[in-house]
Amino acid sequence: MPLYEQYLEINLASDLQIELKLSLTNKLNSTQLQKIQAQVQFLYDRICEISATEFLRIIPNLLFCRFKWLDSIDITVKPLLLEYNHNIICQRSIIEYETQPFGTVDILFENEKFGIYLLNIKAGESIPTHMHLQMEEHELVLDEGLMFNGENIEPGSSFDWPKGMVHGYDNLSALPATILCIDRPKFIPEDEIIVNHTNPLESVAPANINYYQGISVT
Repeated sequence: MPLYEQYLEINLASDLQIELKLSLTNKLNSTQLQKIQAQVQFLYDRICEISATEFLRIIPNLLFCRFKWLDSIDITVKPLLLEYNHNIICQRSIIEYETQPFGTVDILFENEKFGIYLLNIKAGESIPTHMHLQMEEHELVLDEGLMFNGENIEPGSSFDWPKGMVHGYDNLSALPATILCIDRPKFIPEDEIIVNHTNPLESVAPANINYYQGISVT
């Protein structure tokens, strides 16, 4: 199939710009391009100390997982206060993933400071209500159909979960739903502490809630 080329420029901050050249078998529409921008902005907002080199690893993995018809990415990270840019051309490759009872987890990036993951929740499945005592989490809901504590969650909603804060998700829709998740430090399996409850949890709310406008239901 013929490949199309599309370009996207993302201004993350006054001193940081990212340029993407995407080669794909199907063109992305304006909404899909806005979603890319929102996801990259979320990553930068939550881990602003991220380096250009780390961005060059994270963004291709994220986009290859989200867009199966994406063939390659030419990505340039421009720290505008420096004299040089960082550039790499990435071909589609296999992204490491884990199988969980609720679905799968794509491992986009891990180091000792943080881990970045896509939590893919199958239709009718749930991430059980849980908390962490060693990790804090930042999560961006990418798809419709998810609920938290009995309430619908709009795509584009982001949550900051401090240590000890109870949270979990139910996918009551007929389609899979994905959450972009940042763990600080990287995910610690033994720190996934299940909290059993039968009634809605009172006074449970994330420390911070934001909405990323580019992510919406199409």
